[in-house]
Amino acid sequence: MFVKLNTLPMSKPSTLVFILLLIMPWRLFTQNAIQWLLPVGSYESVQHWGDLFLVQQNGRWGVLDAHQKFLIKPKFENAYVLDEWAFSAQEKGLWGVFHRNNFRKWAVRPQYYPEEGSSVLTSNWGLPHSWLGYRNGYAFAITVSEKGVVLQPATNEPPAGMEVLEPEDNVPSPPKVPSPQPWHSQWKSVDFMFEPYVADDEITWKIPRRDVFKVTDDEGKTGIVDSAGRILIPTRSAYFQVVQFNTLALLENRGQPGPEEYAFYRLSDGKRMSPKTYQHYTTMSVSSKEPILVWNNLDPAAGKGYGLLSPAGEEWIPCVYESLAAYAPPDFVPAKKGGKWGIIDMKNEVLLPFEYDQISVASMDPAADVYVTKNRKMGVLRVKGRK
Repeated sequence: MFVKLNTLPMSKPSTLVFILLLIMPWRLFTQNAIQWLLPVGSYESVQHWGDLFLVQQNGRWGVLDAHQKFLIKPKFENAYVLDEWAFSAQEKGLWGVFHRNNFRKWAVRPQYYPEEGSSVLTSNWGLPHSWLGYRNGYAFAITVSEKGVVLQPATNEPPAGMEVLEPEDNVPSPPKVPSPQPWHSQWKSVDFMFEPYVADDEITWKIPRRDVFKVTDDEGKTGIVDSAGRILIPTRSAYFQVVQFNTLALLENRGQPGPEEYAFYRLSDGKRMSPKTYQHYTTMSVSSKEPILVWNNLDPAAGKGYGLLSPAGEEWIPCVYESLAAYAPPDFVPAKKGGKWGIIDMKNEVLLPFEYDQISVASMDPAADVYVTKNRKMGVLRVKGRK
């Protein structure tokens, strides 16, 4: 774009601002798209409830609308969201329920106490939208729907037709030894590498890979070869573990001079994914999508701290932070630096400044609510990325 400056009325301040915006670098127009749902203000605790908020102010709970006006002024001892239609509130030590279709009166009056050992109403046999409340020694099922709330005596047995899952114990055992191949004779042993079998949220290593194998030489050192016998990772006295479907963490210098640190390799071809090594690592879960959390003995001034690797073992975020959130959506992560929390993206660019006392993410969804606390006051935001 070209502009003839002599055609513009230079005496107007707005014109000067316009010209400066034209010639300034484009990064002026790049912004952190942080959407504040409820700015940090006067609330000690917040729960997002659709387009409404349950908020705690001066130790009492109430309900705010989308314009931050009170539908119910703070008066409850405690409150928490049940589902998209209802929330439970505590008054004089007992619990009741409000429904979204009427804030003028209780849908269930506060006359119930929770199950022994719990501070809030608990799930009714895992049924969706149903909770248990107790009164005079009897259990009552509080079931919520879009239309309202149904209260009825609860059963001591699973409801008719409800499937109760039993642990799966019939997973077939894999073969213990791979089928003999001509190249096997050069090794003391050849063993399967295993991929995870997921059952009932528990991960067990039961499915053998057919493209790569663990081999052991006459000195007891281990390495990785492919199905044709080609060496991918030479045998050496190092401990290794499959940390993602195709990523191997190998412990360098085990039993040798120097520090024991992990290097990360691609299992399918033995390629080293990051030139750096790390003293510790953990994964949020075994998958092809979750990053790998790595850290060195904490010394941020020396570039030692927490960082993130991609699921393939490539460095995304260097180990320069005092802490990183253990669970976060795929595009950003809360990080701690200088004693304060902020939010960074996977390119290590700051999305939210490091000035908060605490940050928590409601779920692993990219559009998850993010709860931030500063000076004992809480706010809610969403990270929409950069634009």
